[in-house]
Amino acid sequence: STFFDYNFIHDCIQNMDEAYRCPQMDISQDDFFGGFVDCMGLRVSSASGIICTPPYVSMLPQVGLFNTLALSLSSRIVFYSEPPNYVEDVLIPSLEHASCSGNSCRWSVAMELYWKNIGFMILGAALLVIWGLLATRIFIFPSGFILLARNAINRRYANKR
Repeated sequence: STFFDYNFIHDCIQNMDEAYRCPQMDISQDDFFGGFVDCMGLRVSSASGIICTPPYVSMLPQVGLFNTLALSLSSRIVFYSEPPNYVEDVLIPSLEHASCSGNSCRWSVAMELYWKNIGFMILGAALLVIWGLLATRIFIFPSGFILLARNAINRRYANKR
């Protein structure tokens, strides 16, 4: 599975690095571009590999809950600086394409994946409910054909004793 394939995660993170031009990024005031927050978010979340986990894995609701929690925690990037006002006075105003307030910015990549995971988690939960209702209908409250088949199987094995 791709979730535990560490080569897949490494390749995925490298591809995202190149897509956002992160290797060429120089952290200086003159070199900020639209992908700065994306690169910082990628740096922060790359250790967990949650960004490279395919959203369809969330069809199992327990995994979906974990993924959405991890993505919601990594969706806001908080900057700290010395001197304390540098982030709010210099860094945040220079990030033109980012959605920032105070000393934190919203990471749109994580939020996009969050909603995809929510969608697959709802789909998985709905499929489990439907499957559970069908299984209950078939095994607990059987109707005509199912009842005849069950009785035939019981008679067949009862005769072998």
